[in-house]
Amino acid sequence: GGGNTTSGGGGSGVASWGVGKRGQLGFGKREDGPEPRLLLGKIGWGIRIVQVAAGGGLVRVAHSLLLTSTGRVLSFGTAQYGALGHGYDAGKQLSDCLRPRYIDALKNEKCICVAAGELHSGVVTIDGDVYTF
Repeated sequence: GGGNTTSGGGGSGVASWGVGKRGQLGFGKREDGPEPRLLLGKIGWGIRIVQVAAGGGLVRVAHSLLLTSTGRVLSFGTAQYGALGHGYDAGKQLSDCLRPRYIDALKNEKCICVAAGELHSGVVTIDGDVYTF
């Protein structure tokens, strides 16, 4: 979404590239990535990513989701409208996240599918429950 691409690397990592002005590439900066670059940090050693989703489309918003083989979900990019699922920070703001971050509200759920829309996100759990944010 929004001209960015995120690609699973067959269990060896995740690379992203394209438009990155909203932090949706996960490199820690608001800059474009002209070629594939592996995401590093905060995902965890030996964690396998099994699904990626890129959302957005409007000039001001873009976000990405990662699903791990253990059913955990990470998100990064523009937090507008709560699309990252991290809630409000201490200053009562929806803060953008420039690197992948686990969604704490889903830590007790085993998720099996993620989707990123233009202004929202969704996940499906192994029990068939659907969470949207």
